[in-house]
Amino acid sequence: MLALGISNFFVHYCAGLLAQKGVRVNYTRKIVHFAEFILPVVVNKYFVYEGGLGTLAMLYAVILASLLIFLKPIRKRSAFVATMFASFDRPEDRPNTLLWVAIQDFLGAIVGILLVWRLTQLGMLHVLIMTTAFSAIGDGLAEPVGVRWGRHRYRVLALFSKQKHHRTWEGSAVVFICTALSIVWFRYSFSPHQFLLALIAVPILVTLAEAWSPHTIDQPFIELAGALSLYAVLSL
Repeated sequence: MLALGISNFFVHYCAGLLAQKGVRVNYTRKIVHFAEFILPVVVNKYFVYEGGLGTLAMLYAVILASLLIFLKPIRKRSAFVATMFASFDRPEDRPNTLLWVAIQDFLGAIVGILLVWRLTQLGMLHVLIMTTAFSAIGDGLAEPVGVRWGRHRYRVLALFSKQKHHRTWEGSAVVFICTALSIVWFRYSFSPHQFLLALIAVPILVTLAEAWSPHTIDQPFIELAGALSLYAVLSL
């Protein structure tokens, strides 16, 4: 877990350096996003640890506690921490950047633990893998695509803020396409009629969950919508 924390801070710092050199934070924060999914796999390959709900809960607790390092009094006194913070501090999110990240991580922890617990009981961990793919790839690519090529915007809710925030139809289309492609990739997990239903319904529900979720807090809603819709399809 120490190796994972060090690796995560290193990625934050490198991405923060890019942001300070003029790379858009919309891109650097997605470097961090992908690292959050990839690093546990890589670290576990070289530093094997026992899994389970207890380990997962401890991991989420460490992630939430690590956000304390980004509090303003600390980052104002540490150039290293300030650089890490720059990796995900979008100007349009200020002064709520850290609050929104904390809320998303907290909700993500609750959703993640509940899904692992229930899907393990049901012997359906492949559903968790698919929902992780929806979140990691779809959500990870939606913002960069929307920023670079998005032309059709729509307004979204932001917690504790009256400022207008937007997503784009082009970014949401990426979520839809990545969800559909993930289902195609895992097509052997479904019977023929289940596969057809999943291909029709799940991308729509996941995309709506992303589109309707509050600004910056879409990841847990994507995972929950994906898991529930896949469970419903596989139960038919």
